[in-house]
Amino acid sequence: MDKRPHVPLCENRAGDSLKLAHYLDIRLGIQVYKEVTRYFLLFLNSRRYLFCYFQKSKLEI
Repeated sequence: MDKRPHVPLCENRAGDSLKLAHYLDIRLGIQVYKEVTRYFLLFLNSRRYLFCYFQKSKLEI
């Protein structure tokens, strides 16, 4: 029979919380990445819009 103290259980819990933290970290990273890409695309669209607007105004002038 195994008479060692049940330390691995605590280690497992620590490992699980570490995994959870890592998972949440990844989730947060994905969230930030989505936000950044969204703002970047909005920025690109606004630039394209301004560019077209200036092109039209140049044509009108």
